[in-house]
Amino acid sequence: MENLTVRPMPLFLDADGALLAIPLALGAIWPRLRSAELVRTLPEEAAFPSRIWFDPEVVEGLNELIGQSLVQPVWMTTWDDAANRLLAPALGVAGAPWPVATVGTRQGADAPDGLWVKTSAVGRWLVEQHRIDAPMVVVDDLLGDRQGGTESVQRRSIEQVNGAEKLLIAPHPQRGLQPQQVKEIGEFAKRYAAEKMA
Repeated sequence: MENLTVRPMPLFLDADGALLAIPLALGAIWPRLRSAELVRTLPEEAAFPSRIWFDPEVVEGLNELIGQSLVQPVWMTTWDDAANRLLAPALGVAGAPWPVATVGTRQGADAPDGLWVKTSAVGRWLVEQHRIDAPMVVVDDLLGDRQGGTESVQRRSIEQVNGAEKLLIAPHPQRGLQPQQVKEIGEFAKRYAAEKMA
C-alpha cells in the first residue's frame, strides 16, 4: 500500500484584530487577554505598536494544531516580515519563523475595484508554493459575518482565490481570535486530512 502524507493546510493569519485583540481602551480589556511588550530595534519598526494583547489559550491551541501538522500558519498581515521578528517571540508561537504572504502595505483594508490587497497576497503565495488547489483557512477581522448580514468586500474577494474549500473566520477585533474558533479550524483541518487519507 502506498504511504500517503498530507501536507498541512495553509492557515492565513492576520495580526491586528485577529491573532491580536484591539481593545478600545485599557479599561475595556477582556479578562482572557494578556499583554506583551514588543522589542522594536529597527527604525522602521516604530510604525508598529509597542504593546500587544492576545489570548494565551488561542496561542496554545494554534501551537497544538501546528504540532499535529494539521496547519501551516502563514502570516497574512500588514506586519509582513516584522510579524516574525516582533510578534512570534512575544506570542510564543510554534514553528516560527512562519512563511509570509507579503501584503506590502500598511493599508490592509484596501480593495480597489473589489480586489482586496490580501487576496492578491494569498493568491501569490499559493501559486509560489504550488498549492493553488489547497483547501485553506483565512482568519481576518475584515471578513465580516455572512450569517449576520455583514458580508464584506474583503470576504467576497478572498472567496474567489481558488476553487478549493475554505474556512473564513472573522474574529471580533476587540477580542481577537477565540478558543472556539481555533477548535473550528482544527475540525476543518482534521476533516481535510481524513478525506485525503481515505
